[in-house]
Amino acid sequence: MTRSMERAASYVRTSPGDSLPSCEGQLAAIEAYAIEMHHELVAEYEDLEASGTLLHYKPVLKGVIENIKEDSYMSPENYEETMTREGVTVA
Repeated sequence: MTRSMERAASYVRTSPGDSLPSCEGQLAAIEAYAIEMHHELVAEYEDLEASGTLLHYKPVLKGVIENIKEDSYMSPENYEETMTREGVTVA
């Protein structure tokens, strides 16, 4: 029996003090997990050099949360327009 692919998005954050794994390392871990769990990564979100624990310092994550609340983050019709504007790579 073949399991259907669930759509998912990745989110990575780096900090100015290098206290987090590299962007590439985080993406590799996310991609490996997505394969294991049969998820198709359809968008990549990145907050690079985002310090602190406050959402204020993570504008892309803030946008992701808003899109989820609006139930539009996985809607193909708003992907390129919204995500490109917010600095997101759409796969």
